[in-house]
Amino acid sequence: MDVEQRRRQLAALVRGGLSVEPVPKSRLVRIHFDSPDAALSAKIANAIATGFIESNMERRVDNSAYAREFLEDRLEQVKLKLQDSEKALTDYAQAEKIINIGDRRR
Repeated sequence: MDVEQRRRQLAALVRGGLSVEPVPKSRLVRIHFDSPDAALSAKIANAIATGFIESNMERRVDNSAYAREFLEDRLEQVKLKLQDSEKALTDYAQAEKIINIGDRRR
């Protein structure tokens, strides 16, 4: 039996003994794994819960990283647009000779 067949066989075994049921009026679930070996059942149920939690946390981190990158890119675009607008304003002020030299009272 090759590794892939063994993996599929073990996955089917876990799916066959696994049950997940939502806890009413909460965001929790109960994870059960039925097998003749109580210690194995606990290990498998805990591994499923840990895997789900890690996957959920990884997804949140990925989403946060994507959002941060998006906002950094957008901020850079806005900065460049502001620089262009400031240059256009300065060019216009020079062309129209409306440059404010400042207050000469001293």
